[in-house]
Amino acid sequence: MCAAPGSKTAQLMEMLHGRVSNIPTGVVVANDVDNKRCYMLVHQAKRLHSTCCLVTNHDAAAMPNIYLTNKDGTQEVVKYDRILCDVPCSGDGTLRKNVDLWRKWNVANGNSIHGLQVRIARRGLELLAEGGILVYSTCSLNPLEDEAVVASLLLQCEGAVELVDVSGRLPGLVSRPGLTTWKVSSKDMAVYTSFDQVPEMYHTQIRAQMFPPSPEVAAQLKLERCVRILPHQQDTGGFFVAVLKKTGSKLPWESQNRAKPTTLAEENGEEENQTVRQEKIVAPRKKRRIQGYKEDPFVFLTEDDEIWKTVRDFYKVDESFPNTQLLGRCQQENKRTIYLVSETVKNIIETNGDKLKVINTGVRVFCRCEGKEEMACNFRVCQEGLPTVLPFLGSRKLRMSKEDLYVMLTEEYPLETQFSPELQAQLKDLGRAQYPTPEEFELVLAGRRGKATLRCYVAKQERVHYLRVCGYDVSEYEKRDKKKKVDSTKAEVLRKCL
Repeated sequence: MCAAPGSKTAQLMEMLHGRVSNIPTGVVVANDVDNKRCYMLVHQAKRLHSTCCLVTNHDAAAMPNIYLTNKDGTQEVVKYDRILCDVPCSGDGTLRKNVDLWRKWNVANGNSIHGLQVRIARRGLELLAEGGILVYSTCSLNPLEDEAVVASLLLQCEGAVELVDVSGRLPGLVSRPGLTTWKVSSKDMAVYTSFDQVPEMYHTQIRAQMFPPSPEVAAQLKLERCVRILPHQQDTGGFFVAVLKKTGSKLPWESQNRAKPTTLAEENGEEENQTVRQEKIVAPRKKRRIQGYKEDPFVFLTEDDEIWKTVRDFYKVDESFPNTQLLGRCQQENKRTIYLVSETVKNIIETNGDKLKVINTGVRVFCRCEGKEEMACNFRVCQEGLPTVLPFLGSRKLRMSKEDLYVMLTEEYPLETQFSPELQAQLKDLGRAQYPTPEEFELVLAGRRGKATLRCYVAKQERVHYLRVCGYDVSEYEKRDKKKKVDSTKAEVLRKCL
């Protein structure tokens, strides 16, 4: 929830993939309400080359239920075993690096955002499975955004959620326990110790739930189990973390309401019935548009798809490859890129349809070749998806020496004659084609063979990294990058001055 720009999401994806060697059955749903920030999230997630990530664009406080279709055709609501709730905050914990906050900060920032933080975290608890963990975090030190939110949630949950003591999890981390008492200020800097002292004119800005509970209640809530990370203790920013565990199957307000829909059809039917009842009372209104841009559709390849047949035959793809989990982003046959997703992600996309606004998912595994050369297969293997698909490929593989690898990485369009006789002999058996290139020490690259060239499709930064791994001097490349950054900075300064 509130996942952009994506650094924490990347760590969650690493944890998911670190436990298994094949495609995990789990999924990371990374959501953000800001459409533009969602694309920052996509950029971060792409670095991990995961088949198990869904980037969605919804209001976290009203995050829709996600449904899965079981093997018997029934549907069930997805309940999460882990949720990271990194809510929007005033950001006053970043004062050391964020100079603008020194001019913009005021006490009203925390007061105004408190309600939104409670609603987001409350929705997160609703989506959590019994026994699941929700981590509530901010980069603020204001207790109204921290302990006041946690206390409000615990009181509303009436024992169905508890704070977890994590003080011993990271012995090297210096932190302070959560606060049990604090004061509330108005935008005029008037300080109040209880809600009874607040003038009626401020009741819309200062709520009763913002004040600390009584000492007896605070002891029961165990607010000291919250974690406060202060900047001066370890030369960091200021952060607040609370780990909440859901101990009950239902929350109090869920039990009081009528039965929740258990299938997507029931939920849609409920909405339709509500619309019919409303039409009898008020005039019909235009359907509310989904915020942001309309995304391209997710179209899964069928078994008899011509693209899949060509790729399968050309690369001698093993029968165990999950080809039904391949998808494109357009309805037309001339798809440019083919993505691979996990079985769970496919299930979610097909079950939920347009109800779930998915910005991006999957890892690129095959891309249409550029140029006008006639080839047996117009799709090459993508570097991002190579580690995933390589075990299933039965042909188009080469092994090369360290010297040949150096030529591949340093030349943009290396000629075949520049490589060793051993590699040229292997090329005679390939024909003009694309291929993955496994090195002796498990360095795997994706490339393409043209009429007279042998090209590596790897990003420039990755090329420099691989050269460094092989022990080659990369100082010249680093100087070029540094010079480009300096020139870019100068150009940006000049543009602003003009």
